[in-house]
Amino acid sequence: MSELRNNCEIQEISFEAAQEFAKPGKNLILKRDYKYQALIVDNKVVSMLGYKESNNCVKLHCNYTPENLRGNGFFSRLLKQTIDRLCGKTFKADCLYTSKDIYLKAGFVLTEIKHYKSFDIYKVEKRGLS
Repeated sequence: MSELRNNCEIQEISFEAAQEFAKPGKNLILKRDYKYQALIVDNKVVSMLGYKESNNCVKLHCNYTPENLRGNGFFSRLLKQTIDRLCGKTFKADCLYTSKDIYLKAGFVLTEIKHYKSFDIYKVEKRGLS
């Protein structure tokens, strides 16, 4: 698998391509006004991340890696390269328990937990360099 991680690239993909890729994630809600980046390995999308820039803030939204590809570091790599590319900005994300630790390992801090009837949302933030 390490060979695959070295043979990858990040590309912006269309809203429609993001929708098609995320179909198995039945509860995902993609937003048309967001940009979507994908980590591509051997010409196949393996992980996706949506984001929206405004002033000095980047709102991350709707990350998705298919269940059978999780645990390979694909989303971590995509997140790191997105942060590096948009450096100097503050990043904010709402995530589920399953991806919370990935954000925390990337230097985000937990700012709030919102409890809903059947799940929790973890609000995380990473401040840009001033």
